[in-house]
Parts: sequence; structure tokens; C-alpha cells
Amino acid sequence: MNSGDILHNKCQKPAHLIYFLTWQKQHLLRPHAHGYRFEDGKVADLTTFYPVELSWAAGVIVSNVSDMRVFLEAFISGSLLSKEMFLEQWTLVPTGRENITYGLAAADMNGSYGHTGSYHDIFTSAMFHRNGYKIVVLCNGQAEGGNYDSTAAKIYFKIISDVGI
Repeated sequence: MNSGDILHNKCQKPAHLIYFLTWQKQHLLRPHAHGYRFEDGKVADLTTFYPVELSWAAGVIVSNVSDMRVFLEAFISGSLLSKEMFLEQWTLVPTGRENITYGLAAADMNGSYGHTGSYHDIFTSAMFHRNGYKIVVLCNGQAEGGNYDSTAAKIYFKIISDVGI
């Protein structure tokens, strides 16, 4: 069984995700998120530019905001894992940064629960569940420093600050 089969059987199928695609499928349904970067004064679409083998699962999935919200609910509820695995995933440890603890691809960032990440400086997302709200931010680029300093995370924390949730 390859990584695409595992992701399909363990994530896409049980969560009823439509646009959760792996590169193994060789085609991308629309709409899906794109990754862009400015190169030589022009905008380059890098959605399919980088070989997935460079980062395995970090770049093997292409989705859209609707499916990301569905996945976030499954991720937070534990419906995709056994109870034991879910508890292990959410066993959070200090990161050395104030108000941030991290488990196995699971984070508590000052009371916001979820995950954030990027792929080769172009596919960045922040997915969080806070006070019953599910918020997904997709944007291009990532600032130096990683997760908490990423552009998507900054946008997310500005949203919750401005809205007051």
C-alpha cells in the first residue's frame, strides 16, 4: 500500500472529502488551492512544480478550503484515529515559545487547536478550532521562523483578534 492509498483509506474516505487529492492521481479536480511565487517580476504557479518525494505527505495533498474545514473537524474530534492514537497525538509538550505546545502534528497555540504548515515556501495553511469556530487560512509564502511566524498564522491571529473570538 502506498502513501496515496493510506491517505485515501484513512482520511479522504472516512471524512467524505471531495477535493482531498494526492499526486498519485495524476490530475487535480477544480477548484483546488494553488501555490504561487514571484520570479523575475512574474507570478509563477508552482502548484505542480516540486517533486512530492522531497517532503512526502507535506506536499502530497492538494485540497480546498471547504475540505480543509471538514478535515479540521475530523482532526480535532479524533474521528480518524483510534482513541489511543488520538490521545497520543494530543499529548502536548512545551515548545519553548510562550503559550505554544505541540504534539504529533497537533498544536495548542494560545487556546487555538489545530495545525499549520507549509511546503517549499508556497503552500501554507493555518487550521484552527477556537471557541467552536473552525478557521482555515490558505495563503502563499511563509516568513522565516516556521509555524507561528508564518503568514497564514499571522493572518489567523489577526482574524481572532479583530473579531474578538
